[in-house]
Amino acid sequence: MPENSNFKFAIIKNRNGKLLAQGYKSLIVAVFPYFYPEKTELFSKYASIYDYHTVIKEEFEEFLSSLSYEYKIFADISPFNEKKLAEDLGLGEIGRHGILITKEFSSFVFIGEAAIRAELPELIYPKEKICTGCNKCIKACPTGALDGGFNKEKCLSYITQKKKLSPDQELLLKKTKCIWGCDICQLACPITKKARITNISKFKKPILDLTSYMLMEMDDAGFRERYQEFAFAYKGVELLQRNVKAVGLNINAQKKPPGHNA
Repeated sequence: MPENSNFKFAIIKNRNGKLLAQGYKSLIVAVFPYFYPEKTELFSKYASIYDYHTVIKEEFEEFLSSLSYEYKIFADISPFNEKKLAEDLGLGEIGRHGILITKEFSSFVFIGEAAIRAELPELIYPKEKICTGCNKCIKACPTGALDGGFNKEKCLSYITQKKKLSPDQELLLKKTKCIWGCDICQLACPITKKARITNISKFKKPILDLTSYMLMEMDDAGFRERYQEFAFAYKGVELLQRNVKAVGLNINAQKKPPGHNA
């Protein structure tokens, strides 16, 4: 296999019956880091950079370009339990916030797979204890979504992306100024304090320049065209406009963009 410094990967025999029937004998599982030190507000870190679905595909294609194998790439939409698979292969450990934590980049990683039409030698790492069990992620969550296990209905990241909100969820949304995603539990993790900055060029810094005022002035077609390179664009502008209203942001104070992601 070629050398790679942008992401860490493991290799196992493919056990997915549907893919095996198509001739894919091996599976590469990789974690793609996206940690950067700049703070973001309205949008979480992953939403303030290029769409990870596209970048994962690009990174895998460059990595596999020197090989003659046929492959199929998966990112997020996948036939695998990605977090569990990555943990089983020693790429990280699922923390108490339910997110995969890696030693170098904390939980700021995306997971992707490439099914290969070839038999490759397996590469599996010893499992490591990474989560400290400090419960800081649980305590930091403003909605109690991690109390007694993960409660998706209370998770701010889930709520910001949900089409219809219950009255209780609207109240929970007001506990943050973020209108897409949430980084609170991840940033509270002590592993994040020593996380390395990603080597992936399209993940190195936030590039999103979008204020709540700009959002409220846009129509859906213009929004989708302008922000198609970001992971949140597929949901359309109306959902984000709803979130701006629910959070109670003062859009008149943001008529001039004060830099990225304000």
